[in-house]
Amino acid sequence: NNHVQEGVYTVQEIKTKEGYILDRSKHSFHAVLTSNDRLQIQETGNIVYAITNKANKLTIHKTDKDTGKSIPEVAFDIWHGTEKSENTMHKVTDEKGEIVLSALESGTWYYQETSAPSGYQFDTEVHTFTVADDGIISSSEAGFTKSADQSEAALSITNQKNHFEI
Repeated sequence: NNHVQEGVYTVQEIKTKEGYILDRSKHSFHAVLTSNDRLQIQETGNIVYAITNKANKLTIHKTDKDTGKSIPEVAFDIWHGTEKSENTMHKVTDEKGEIVLSALESGTWYYQETSAPSGYQFDTEVHTFTVADDGIISSSEAGFTKSADQSEAALSITNQKNHFEI
Protein backbone atom coordinates (compact mmCIF):
# COMPACT_ATOMS: atom_id res chain seq x y z
CA ASN A 1 0.00 0.00 0.00
CA ASN A 2 1.58 3.28 -1.15
CA HIS A 3 -1.00 5.54 0.50
CA VAL A 4 -0.22 8.00 3.23
CA GLN A 5 -1.19 6.62 6.62
CA GLU A 6 -2.91 8.40 9.50
CA GLY A 7 -0.52 10.10 11.90
CA VAL A 8 1.65 13.11 12.58
CA TYR A 9 3.93 14.16 9.75
CA THR A 10 6.92 16.46 9.93
CA VAL A 11 8.35 18.43 7.04
CA GLN A 12 11.96 19.50 7.27
CA GLU A 13 14.34 20.77 4.63
CA ILE A 14 17.27 18.38 4.21
CA LYS A 15 19.16 20.02 1.34
CA THR A 16 19.29 23.50 -0.13
CA LYS A 17 20.77 25.21 -3.14
CA GLU A 18 24.56 25.61 -3.00
CA GLY A 19 25.50 28.86 -1.25
CA TYR A 20 22.30 29.12 0.79
CA ILE A 21 21.62 28.44 4.46
CA LEU A 22 19.72 25.23 5.24
CA ASP A 23 16.51 25.86 7.22
CA ARG A 24 16.55 23.21 9.95
CA SER A 25 13.15 24.14 11.42
CA LYS A 26 10.47 21.41 11.55
CA HIS A 27 6.84 21.86 10.52
CA SER A 28 4.32 19.26 11.71
CA PHE A 29 0.72 18.46 10.84
CA HIS A 30 -1.71 15.70 11.84
CA ALA A 31 -3.45 13.56 9.21
CA VAL A 32 -6.53 11.54 10.21
CA LEU A 33 -8.56 8.94 8.35
CA THR A 34 -12.21 9.94 7.89
CA SER A 35 -15.20 7.59 7.94
CA ASN A 36 -15.16 7.35 4.13
CA ASP A 37 -11.47 6.29 4.13
CA ARG A 38 -10.17 9.67 3.04
CA LEU A 39 -7.16 11.27 4.62
CA GLN A 40 -7.86 14.68 6.13
CA ILE A 41 -5.47 17.23 7.57
CA GLN A 42 -6.74 18.36 10.97
CA GLU A 43 -5.55 21.95 10.65
CA THR A 44 -8.12 24.25 9.04
CA GLY A 45 -7.55 25.65 5.57
CA ASN A 46 -4.65 24.87 3.32
CA ILE A 47 -1.32 24.12 4.89
CA VAL A 48 1.48 26.03 3.29
CA TYR A 49 4.94 25.97 4.74
CA ALA A 50 7.06 28.61 3.11
CA ILE A 51 10.75 28.00 3.58
CA THR A 52 12.81 30.94 2.46
CA ASN A 53 16.51 30.31 2.19
CA LYS A 54 18.97 33.14 2.69
CA ALA A 55 22.20 33.23 0.76
CA ASN A 56 25.20 32.94 3.02
CA LYS A 57 27.23 36.14 3.26
CA LEU A 58 30.81 36.94 4.27
CA THR A 59 32.05 40.48 4.80
CA ILE A 60 35.78 41.08 4.85
CA HIS A 61 36.48 44.36 6.66
CA LYS A 62 39.90 46.05 6.69
CA THR A 63 40.77 48.50 9.44
CA ASP A 64 43.78 50.46 10.62
CA LYS A 65 45.34 48.65 13.59
CA ASP A 66 46.02 51.88 15.50
CA THR A 67 42.97 54.04 14.71
CA GLY A 68 40.29 51.43 13.94
CA LYS A 69 39.32 53.39 10.81
CA SER A 70 38.26 51.49 7.69
CA ILE A 71 40.83 51.13 4.92
CA PRO A 72 39.55 51.33 1.32
CA GLU A 73 41.48 50.16 -1.74
CA VAL A 74 42.98 46.99 -0.21
CA ALA A 75 43.17 44.28 -2.88
CA PHE A 76 42.54 40.58 -2.28
CA ASP A 77 42.57 37.38 -4.28
CA ILE A 78 39.83 35.00 -3.15
CA TRP A 79 39.51 31.46 -4.47
CA HIS A 80 37.80 28.12 -3.94
CA GLY A 81 40.01 25.07 -4.29
CA THR A 82 43.61 24.48 -3.43
CA GLU A 83 45.22 26.79 -5.98
CA LYS A 84 44.57 30.10 -7.64
CA SER A 85 43.07 29.66 -11.10
CA GLU A 86 41.11 31.51 -13.75
CA ASN A 87 38.20 31.43 -11.28
CA THR A 88 40.12 33.45 -8.67
CA MET A 89 38.18 36.57 -7.68
CA HIS A 90 40.14 39.82 -7.55
CA LYS A 91 38.33 42.11 -5.10
CA VAL A 92 39.12 45.54 -3.63
CA THR A 93 37.70 46.98 -0.41
CA ASP A 94 35.14 49.73 -0.94
CA GLU A 95 34.99 53.14 0.80
CA LYS A 96 33.81 51.35 3.99
CA GLY A 97 36.84 49.05 3.84
CA GLU A 98 34.62 46.09 2.94
CA ILE A 99 34.33 43.29 0.45
CA VAL A 100 31.01 41.43 0.55
CA LEU A 101 30.73 37.88 -0.82
CA SER A 102 27.48 35.90 -0.93
CA ALA A 103 26.05 32.57 -2.07
CA LEU A 104 29.43 30.90 -1.57
CA GLU A 105 29.73 27.24 -2.52
CA SER A 106 30.64 24.66 0.11
CA GLY A 107 34.27 23.78 0.66
CA THR A 108 37.47 25.49 1.71
CA TRP A 109 38.03 29.04 0.51
CA TYR A 110 41.31 30.94 0.49
CA TYR A 111 42.03 34.65 0.57
CA GLN A 112 45.23 36.63 0.28
CA GLU A 113 45.91 40.32 0.42
CA THR A 114 47.67 41.40 -2.77
CA SER A 115 48.15 45.13 -2.18
CA ALA A 116 47.40 47.87 0.33
CA PRO A 117 47.24 51.66 0.08
CA SER A 118 50.47 53.59 0.27
CA GLY A 119 51.80 53.76 3.81
CA TYR A 120 50.35 50.41 4.92
CA GLN A 121 51.98 47.04 5.31
CA PHE A 122 50.02 44.14 3.85
CA ASP A 123 49.82 40.52 4.79
CA THR A 124 50.96 38.15 2.02
CA GLU A 125 50.00 35.02 3.99
CA VAL A 126 47.18 32.84 2.59
CA HIS A 127 44.21 32.56 4.99
CA THR A 128 41.15 30.27 4.91
CA PHE A 129 37.49 30.00 5.74
CA THR A 130 35.14 27.07 5.20
CA VAL A 131 31.59 26.84 3.91
CA ALA A 132 29.79 23.73 5.20
CA ASP A 133 27.27 21.72 3.15
CA ASP A 134 24.48 23.55 5.01
CA GLY A 135 25.87 26.92 3.83
CA ILE A 136 27.26 28.02 7.20
CA ILE A 137 30.63 29.78 7.07
CA SER A 138 33.31 29.15 9.70
CA SER A 139 36.93 30.11 10.25
CA SER A 140 39.58 29.82 12.93
CA GLU A 141 41.08 33.16 11.85
CA ALA A 142 41.29 35.95 14.45
CA GLY A 143 38.55 38.52 13.94
CA PHE A 144 35.97 36.02 12.64
CA THR A 145 32.37 36.50 13.85
CA LYS A 146 28.90 35.13 12.89
CA SER A 147 25.35 36.46 13.15
CA ALA A 148 22.95 34.76 15.58
CA ASP A 149 21.24 32.82 12.75
CA GLN A 150 24.68 31.97 11.28
CA SER A 151 23.69 33.21 7.80
CA GLU A 152 26.17 36.07 7.90
CA ALA A 153 29.83 36.04 8.86
CA ALA A 154 32.54 38.67 9.04
CA LEU A 155 36.31 38.72 9.01
CA SER A 156 37.82 41.86 10.55
CA ILE A 157 41.42 42.22 9.44
CA THR A 158 43.76 44.97 10.60
CA ASN A 159 46.65 46.57 8.74
CA GLN A 160 49.47 48.41 10.35
CA LYS A 161 51.01 51.57 8.96
CA ASN A 162 54.61 51.42 7.84
CA HIS A 163 56.87 52.81 10.55
CA PHE A 164 60.13 54.37 9.49
CA GLU A 165 62.96 55.30 11.79
CA ILE A 166 65.30 58.12 10.85
